[in-house]
Amino acid sequence: MYLLLQIFLLPFRVFQYLYYKIFRIFRRGDHLLFKIPDRFSSYKKTTLVELLSRKEEDETLIDFLYSLDKLSKCSELRKISFIIGRVEFGLSELYNIEMGIKQIKKNGIVTAGFCESGNLKSLYLLSLMDEKYGVENGEFMVLLPSVESFFFGNMLKNLGIQIESFASGSYKSFAEPFQRTAFSEEARENISQLIDSIQSQITTTFKGNSSITNEILQIPILSAEFLISCNFLNSLLDEEDFMENYCNKGYKKIDEKSESEELYKKASLKSVYLWNKLQEFSFFPKRKQIIKILSLKGDILTGKKDDPEIKSGQILAYPLMNMLREIQKDKRVKGLILDLDTGGGSAYASELLHREILKLRKTVKIYSYFQNATASGGYYIATASEKMFSNPYCITGSIGSIMIRPDLKNFYQKIGLTKDRIGFYKFRDIFSEYGKLSPNSKKFLKDEISRVNDLFCKRVCDAKNIKIAKLKPLAEGRIFSGLTFHKKQMIDEISSLLETIQSLKQELNFEKVKIEVEQPIYSLRTFVKDFRVNIKGILSNYLPNYTENGLVQLKSPFFETLYRSIHNIETIL
Repeated sequence: MYLLLQIFLLPFRVFQYLYYKIFRIFRRGDHLLFKIPDRFSSYKKTTLVELLSRKEEDETLIDFLYSLDKLSKCSELRKISFIIGRVEFGLSELYNIEMGIKQIKKNGIVTAGFCESGNLKSLYLLSLMDEKYGVENGEFMVLLPSVESFFFGNMLKNLGIQIESFASGSYKSFAEPFQRTAFSEEARENISQLIDSIQSQITTTFKGNSSITNEILQIPILSAEFLISCNFLNSLLDEEDFMENYCNKGYKKIDEKSESEELYKKASLKSVYLWNKLQEFSFFPKRKQIIKILSLKGDILTGKKDDPEIKSGQILAYPLMNMLREIQKDKRVKGLILDLDTGGGSAYASELLHREILKLRKTVKIYSYFQNATASGGYYIATASEKMFSNPYCITGSIGSIMIRPDLKNFYQKIGLTKDRIGFYKFRDIFSEYGKLSPNSKKFLKDEISRVNDLFCKRVCDAKNIKIAKLKPLAEGRIFSGLTFHKKQMIDEISSLLETIQSLKQELNFEKVKIEVEQPIYSLRTFVKDFRVNIKGILSNYLPNYTENGLVQLKSPFFETLYRSIHNIETIL
């Protein structure tokens, strides 16, 4: 049946091939002007929402990476001039783009970059280019990764608020900002090692690509003139000249008397895409198998069983379990990549997803890829996949569990508020924020933390085929960079997202596949809901916000955390 369909479509394919060929004649060029987006979208928009929102946010990271991949394969291109802005995405996206640009250069295409002003990430991208250009009086605000954290310990003590925590290790420092006035010795040591690792990777990249040293990167503002003096920038010119005269020598206007100044012929993305289509064209195409990429970004929560869709900025277990079951039913899907970017969340939700992924692995090959953060519950979920891949800058690890509980009794008394308990039974005080816990309740919570931690460690040991004794020095809440965790053999490979897809294709022994990305849908309903939340948030800064029973809610990030912890006590990974 499939062969008959191909024979029927053959005349249309011949027409399509001729169209590509003829159109290419008028579109041929060897120098492309290409802009790197300042940010990427993490969701798909419906048509109506696209009309109501900014277009420049529509491009996803995977779409952009495939654009770079197409550029690298186009043998007609001799040069690409990149325009770089003030980068707002993370180090993971930066690394993936770096790998794409390196592939372009590896294939013999000259790269040039122009950046008017920007930040460390803008400078990082510029350092990857063969030619680097800036603008007169331009400047880069340089800030290497570091930590400066607020601690509320004294403030809460003065208010009469006490935060109790039950953690599986001294490195699980989630509760420290609410209990202390500074990091504990263990947390400080661990975070310092993480920061040193990431800083070292950044400075090594700069040193390998340019004249920028570690000492220069510690200067807070780098002017274009200074970057010229240290041989980083080739020259200074206006953005208009760079964009309008990018095919000319030195990006300068052609003198009417010297046409030889034009070194290149303008290319377009359309021509590059047509070139790629022609290379991949087949009159009798084979049926493509499907590899899906499932975007998992945000806090890990259980969600609702009747929720029909995954939401932007959250990893909801029940809706995702339904999606995984649908994937299992689709016999065309042979591979799945879990695209993870999360600091963790609910232990129960992580376990639900872990079990569902293991079920799916019986019929589908599953890899996971770590973006900016895949820690705690994120790593828990990833251990269900067959292999784990990461970029070197990812914040990962944090194997362990923690609970926090606020005691607000003294605070209530200071403001003249008391509670009278009726019908309390053994362990009921766990679900109250009024007063200290009984010894029995404390023991129960410690046992619960130990139970969840043991299950987490078992999942990791099973995935990496190691004994608990080997895992212990890497657990107890310690965090690592992706590169360090790979050296500890807790991640299988350091790679880009496209390299991870290629590895999965090779293991499946597929030459060509269709990539389908499952992302949250940003619908009009979500748009209106976000609009209402934003308006409510603005008004709450000026107006009292009353609950249904007439009590004023305390609106601040800290008290919001307390409120959630009181009414939704759950073990956090």
